[in-house]
Amino acid sequence: MATGTGGVGRAFADVIVERRSMPIPGLPQALHDLRILHLSDIHLRQYVTLDTVEQIVTDAAALSPDLVLLTGDIADDLTQLPGAIELVRSLQAPLGAFAILGNHEYFRGIERVRDIYAASPIPLLINESTSLDVRGTRIFLGGLDDPVSLRHLSPDFYVRALDTTLAERNDEDFTILMSHRPNVFPLAAERGVHLTLAGHTHGGQIGWWRRSFLEGAFPEKFLWGEYSLGDARLYTSCGAGHWFPFRLGCPAEAPVIELTRA
Repeated sequence: MATGTGGVGRAFADVIVERRSMPIPGLPQALHDLRILHLSDIHLRQYVTLDTVEQIVTDAAALSPDLVLLTGDIADDLTQLPGAIELVRSLQAPLGAFAILGNHEYFRGIERVRDIYAASPIPLLINESTSLDVRGTRIFLGGLDDPVSLRHLSPDFYVRALDTTLAERNDEDFTILMSHRPNVFPLAAERGVHLTLAGHTHGGQIGWWRRSFLEGAFPEKFLWGEYSLGDARLYTSCGAGHWFPFRLGCPAEAPVIELTRA
């Protein structure tokens, strides 16, 4: 009972916003120290409100992120989504902010979500890409669609999504991929994606030493934290919010990922 009460209490603690170094082999010199604020799974509704987003933005501003990436499930109450987008925009990250869809965007009304983003300064990438120039080095930024349901996930869903999203990539590009779910990571690594950012798992909402308590049971799910396959890297955020208020050893987070040369 005490553990359960503690888990509920910790669900309402401030979101941890801290710099996390990500060493990447072969990182171009121009991208050394590049900082990416990774926002995922805020689930704005009754348990998490715009006050939480304001706290994240205030804390992140002190770390001066260059780029903000939103990897889905931002709002369950879509009336709060425009306010969240405006708060993120207020950071004025030099390289801008970009978003993708999660399964909850589909659950809550995909057409309305698309309309909100279309009227905002934050582009929504759905199996699409864009390029960013950093001191003469090109970042290829891709955003995957979400399969919505695991039960009806076609085995080649991510193959087709990656084919479409990466179609215009050049060999010399540094590639960042946004995917709501981390299970695309092996396929992304095979295709030479340097960095994948994902969420969705909430870290199983129980953690130990910055790993999900369920890691041993589901090692292929990439539940929380940093992972590597060859030179490819993945960071799975355990999320800045929740739809079920319980966290134990797995605090809500909005990491500022700092790229460094391995």
